[in-house]
Amino acid sequence: MQNVCTRGKGRTFYVKKDIPSDVRHAFGGKAQVWRSLGTASKAEALPKAAAILAELDARIAAARAPAAVSASPEAEVPSVPTVLPAKPNVRREQLLEAIEAWRNATIDAAQDAFFNGVAETFEDFSLEDMATSTRHSRLQAGQWSAIEGFDEHLVDALGSRGIALPVSHPALVHLRGAFGSAWCDVETFMRRFRRGEFDSWPEDADDAPQIALRAPAGVVSLPGAPNELLTLGELAERYIVSKRPSNATAVRSYVRRLNEALDTPHVHQVTPAQMDAFAVDLRRFPIIKRPALDKLSFRKVLDWQARNPSARLLSKKTQWKWFLVYKKLFDYAVSVGVVAANPVTPVMPKAKGEEEERLAYDADDIALIFSQPMFLGCARTHNSAGQLWGYRDELGSLLLKDAYYWLPILGLWTGCRLEELAAAKAADVKLDAEGTWFLDLTGRKLKNRQSQRPVPIHKALIELGFVKYALDVQRRGEVYLFPELPHDPAEVLSSSRTFTKWWGVWCERNGGEGSGGINDPNKTFHSFRHSFKRACRDAGLGEEIHDLLTGHKGMSVGRGYGQGAGLKILAEAMERVAYPSFPALP
Repeated sequence: MQNVCTRGKGRTFYVKKDIPSDVRHAFGGKAQVWRSLGTASKAEALPKAAAILAELDARIAAARAPAAVSASPEAEVPSVPTVLPAKPNVRREQLLEAIEAWRNATIDAAQDAFFNGVAETFEDFSLEDMATSTRHSRLQAGQWSAIEGFDEHLVDALGSRGIALPVSHPALVHLRGAFGSAWCDVETFMRRFRRGEFDSWPEDADDAPQIALRAPAGVVSLPGAPNELLTLGELAERYIVSKRPSNATAVRSYVRRLNEALDTPHVHQVTPAQMDAFAVDLRRFPIIKRPALDKLSFRKVLDWQARNPSARLLSKKTQWKWFLVYKKLFDYAVSVGVVAANPVTPVMPKAKGEEEERLAYDADDIALIFSQPMFLGCARTHNSAGQLWGYRDELGSLLLKDAYYWLPILGLWTGCRLEELAAAKAADVKLDAEGTWFLDLTGRKLKNRQSQRPVPIHKALIELGFVKYALDVQRRGEVYLFPELPHDPAEVLSSSRTFTKWWGVWCERNGGEGSGGINDPNKTFHSFRHSFKRACRDAGLGEEIHDLLTGHKGMSVGRGYGQGAGLKILAEAMERVAYPSFPALP
């Protein structure tokens, strides 16, 4: 099909349609229209292209059709797009109504497509997933200029509702906020539909089909939803909307596993005995790093663990975190009258339990990690489909300095927590009046108040090109320092959670045989932070200073006076930190 092609060096297929000169006024004055097909597979692109070309042909025909003249006000007029002059005067209300209509129609169509299994899907943490998350974050942040073709999308949205404006029309500037909000809603609902969550649309419960279900005796329904039997997933979504937890993704994940283990019960059917049995099973549940394993049901994962007894299991602390989520969820159910008692309370594990000490990466670990192809040069950075080649464990000449390269190096040389680094914004890298480069964490929502701090950038990082990298990201207009990671402002751990899983698999691929070295179960990305603290002590830094560098809360009451130390003092202290086994990197 000659109308289907790629653009530039990209692999994604597009529809390209030449617009006849006599109807270009209906397409914002464009001589050509390009529409992304959202796939690098030509076999998938062709059927999608046919539907889009048919729509464009219909718009061309409608633009050429003469307007019907009615003999009386009651006569029906054929529905054709409103063709406006090159720079018409338009009513703001009309355009806002068109944007709202586009929003609703697009979400309706997406829900139908996902519900019937005909929508395009992609793997978690894939390049498409990361691109979608980045666009969603930019929409939420109002970064219209950072979204390619934003105004063109706006013009197309208006055109789909019968209003033709050129992309140069001055009214578009005043519509960006409304359209950005509408597009953000579309992306939000598509994300939910992709997960199989369809109950949140339509938004108005009065317009949604009502199915009356008789509740068993003693069960009280949520206000506004009489006689409704709630599933665990439905309760979780209402809890998320009501309480807005910062770990919404984790809530959904934990509830999914409980739902699988208990065979999809309704909320009122969950008992303390079931939760106790689930707690026993959870002790055998492995840490999941690979998407293929994550797709298996709870029971099948336990079967896999039985066949792989050496797999690392969830820690007692993590098990407690799961149950804390369940307790809060059922506390909410009690508070709104869905159930009379919380089934988790009688079997709630003790707070966090005893934990094995997290170990630092030692000198041999540091030498091993940073002598791998990802840091010296690898054979490939992308696969044949144009997606990032995750582990880069084949030696070669390619060096890609992206999030996967920088985060381990930053973890070692700053001592920052992974969530502090992965979710950093490009503008957080700053230069003070005295010429000191630093990472500004003062305005962030972090673990505690002490975590909000400036972190001087070590000269080793500057020599490796980190400041140059950050300035390049800023010049590109990116919001986040590592835009290839998924970012969700409403989910503060979204980017670090992605990287945590990747780092675990990377260590397995590069750590050699056995469970020692960087494959030790008690060594994780957080081990870089322990290594940094040890390097601070080895450098003779006082505990107060390295607590300020790492955002730890000191034990001395006297440290609360004087508001810490100046950036210059912290920068001088930072320069004393050294790692003799850290190799010279290109």
